[in-house]
Amino acid sequence: MEPLANEKISQQLALWPEETLFTDELKQYFDYYRFALTEADDIQVQVSYINVARHRIAVYHLTPKKPIQHVLIMHGYLDHSGIHADLVNDLLSKNCQVSLYDMPGHGLSTGPNADIDDFRCYVEVLGAVLTAFSEKKQLPDAVLAHSTGAAALILALLSGELPRLAAMNIILVAPLVRIANWYRIKLTYHLIRHWLSEVKLGKIDNSADRKFTDFLLADPLRHCVMPIQWLEAAFEYEKSLSQYPPCEKSITVIQGSDDTTVAWSYNLRFLHHKFPQARVYCIEDAKHHVLYEREALRQRAREILYERLGLSKD
Repeated sequence: MEPLANEKISQQLALWPEETLFTDELKQYFDYYRFALTEADDIQVQVSYINVARHRIAVYHLTPKKPIQHVLIMHGYLDHSGIHADLVNDLLSKNCQVSLYDMPGHGLSTGPNADIDDFRCYVEVLGAVLTAFSEKKQLPDAVLAHSTGAAALILALLSGELPRLAAMNIILVAPLVRIANWYRIKLTYHLIRHWLSEVKLGKIDNSADRKFTDFLLADPLRHCVMPIQWLEAAFEYEKSLSQYPPCEKSITVIQGSDDTTVAWSYNLRFLHHKFPQARVYCIEDAKHHVLYEREALRQRAREILYERLGLSKD
């Protein structure tokens, strides 16, 4: 497979007007991540950017000829929109309009690599994305968020900062409240914070699908280190959640029982308390990327997802 010229794409993004259609570099991007886009599919593809919180945020819009609903996908930490191509292809085949965006410091968006100083910045960016959609009368019907993307939704819902979310179908996948091994990581953080600015991450263990994890390892847009400042922001995010009262919004949570990335058991208890109307599905043996697991687990997770989106199983 031809290497992805991600730097060239990013540089061109800075020169584009607010919205663009396919360029040769963008076609290379969509081909590399295996988006099933052909002229015969009648899929309109647009890539745009918005300026918010000192960042230029890359936003992707894929629209079939007769969409039945609009789904916004939010990726997790160290990931980006491109890794969700398989799910996007599924949703497009079901006549859903799909939008995605890269969080600050991820994918084709600007910002220090995989870093943030406050999780409220993630909420601010989400708010700006929703405002941009609203201005075009294209607010999503559903928001599907994974891990840190889900953290942004949790914070936004509990704080009430983004009232537009109240009317949307909210689906959290392997949501982040606490990181796995929470107390050990906090102790380690206090021991190293004055000596290190970032920590190199180990092997990827977030799916039993070897093809998927090998693809992540080779991904030129994936970051392999965690800035200490991001970890501090994650601690502050978790601490801040306790100040908010429970939210009566009905949400869906899809979680794997073999997730070693987030403290899933604690997180589900917390979310049950903060969102008493939540519908929770725990998939036995599934890891953090539950929607990209080995075949049987992936099929189960997606059946739940499509049911909660009101889509057919076809």
